[in-house]
Amino acid sequence: MFLSTSDPDITALMVLGVGAALLGLLLLFGARWSIRWRCLVLAAVTLLAAGLALAAPQVETIRRCRVPFLILAGASAVCLLLALPFPDRLLARIVKLADRPYVPGLALLGGGLFVLLAWPWYVERIAQSGQPALDGAADRPGEEDRSPIYRTLWTDEGSDIRVRDLRGQKARPDDVASEEKLTQYRELAMHLKRTAPADPSYNCHGWNFTAGRYVVDGADVDRILIENGYVEVNTPRVGDLIIYRTRDTHVSHSGVVQAAAEDGLVLVESKWTSMGRFLHLPEAYESGTPWHYYRSPRAGHLLHGLEDAPPSGERNTNQR
Repeated sequence: MFLSTSDPDITALMVLGVGAALLGLLLLFGARWSIRWRCLVLAAVTLLAAGLALAAPQVETIRRCRVPFLILAGASAVCLLLALPFPDRLLARIVKLADRPYVPGLALLGGGLFVLLAWPWYVERIAQSGQPALDGAADRPGEEDRSPIYRTLWTDEGSDIRVRDLRGQKARPDDVASEEKLTQYRELAMHLKRTAPADPSYNCHGWNFTAGRYVVDGADVDRILIENGYVEVNTPRVGDLIIYRTRDTHVSHSGVVQAAAEDGLVLVESKWTSMGRFLHLPEAYESGTPWHYYRSPRAGHLLHGLEDAPPSGERNTNQR
């Protein structure tokens, strides 16, 4: 399909490129039109692009194209303004006004005060939402207090998977504080049930594929999925994997389906960065991040080579 969420950056680039080219053709062919018709057409294009930008987050195929549509709406609006009969006089007045020393001074003073006043509010809002702890966190469970020990596990096809052994590390005060804020945040509090405490010694992929013993890099997850026989499924079952991906399709988070009702309700258990594990709805983890379900005929999700390593987290015994 032309608009594919599997390549969101390419899709957004194509939307911007095609839209800009079509707008250029419209301006070229409309050069001989009357001012009235040009303004009407450009106004319609501006409204259409703005409407698509507003609708993009709710439409799967154009979910990541909000910014390109906003750019096209802005470009069309500028063209509309230039097509009107008064922009030359308006621009001359703006330039004359800006030439007065107090105007740019007042603008900079107002902008600086706005930033100073808005910054504490922004920091507090981010802290309450718990988003700093989730930002790119799937593969980085926390800053190591010591040099990590690397071990090698392997897939069903024998490929080496290098994992980090951080066992023995204790949860930092920041991890505990972030977890408490996360569970108290009003938009998430009703959708989270903590199943294990904060623990920086393993991450989400480490819980799924190593029973909570190690840290598994997100860059290795696709290879594990391929070589351990996973296939993407539309309707999840208990024990299936859920994989979240960033806009460039890299794996950012993973978990295990713990409940799948006939009415479509799905509950997932996953390890949230260096914090604890939570039972949650799929959409509760980083709103707007797309996810897919994967299933394999093998028993469980564990990599090979774990037999001689005691777990640091509770053993993940999800079997089919």
